Amino acid sequence: MPDYSQLPVKSKAVLFTRELHNAIRAVIKVASRKFEDFDVVKLVLRGGRLLVCAANPRHMIQAVVPTYFAVVAAEHAEVEITAASARLLLKLKPDFKKAPEAQCALFVSENELTLQDLSGTCGDLTDVTAARLAPTLPTDVVAVMGRVRDEVRQGVDAASPVVLTAAQMDAISAAIQYAQVPFCAPIGLPPGDYLARCYASLGGMVESYSTVTDIRRPHAADGGPARDADGFEYVATLPVAPRQITARPNLSGGAV
Repeated sequence: MPDYSQLPVKSKAVLFTRELHNAIRAVIKVASRKFEDFDVVKLVLRGGRLLVCAANPRHMIQAVVPTYFAVVAAEHAEVEITAASARLLLKLKPDFKKAPEAQCALFVSENELTLQDLSGTCGDLTDVTAARLAPTLPTDVVAVMGRVRDEVRQGVDAASPVVLTAAQMDAISAAIQYAQVPFCAPIGLPPGDYLARCYASLGGMVESYSTVTDIRRPHAADGGPARDADGFEYVATLPVAPRQITARPNLSGGAV
């Protein structure tokens, strides 16, 4: 009899493909090509949900995808892939007109993950495989988002400024589009060591947390741009009044 205990461990989750696509598109703008450690999308299978996460030094985002079915080994509960690989998963495109509730299977093994169409409407491309990364992302998005969410529930200082850089505004606008919510009202949090901190919840399915570094001297001693302890340039951004960011949902998933 074969020794099945020696076979590679593989985990499986079944998801609705459109929801997975929307989650990836909602977070992908936050992954940073400028910093290699942040050029990552993290998939966390926990509590019957898939959390799709991305971060950069000033912004993190998390999208929730309910799982229809999941059997997950402990070593596969958190998986990292490059942002390019995450975009590759989007190439698995069912015909949503024929199968509006198309499902896909996500298989995770030691070295790779595979997304397989279950609708039978994808044509010749029925599965996509991406290599797994060693743990790279220096920020635990799920843990930080949990702490920030608790802070919001306990109440926030109404006088806290809402400040977003252009890149953060662009990322939140993209998330609004793919979360399919009509608007977002960012919440200003007590700034602490920052000029401002902002939290936004988009329909309960996507969460965004942004920080803006305090404005200090415009130039370093050598005449170059001022940098913080991590080597990132300070960005001079003026506080803006809290406002709603609007977007028109497009259920086809294309650009509006």
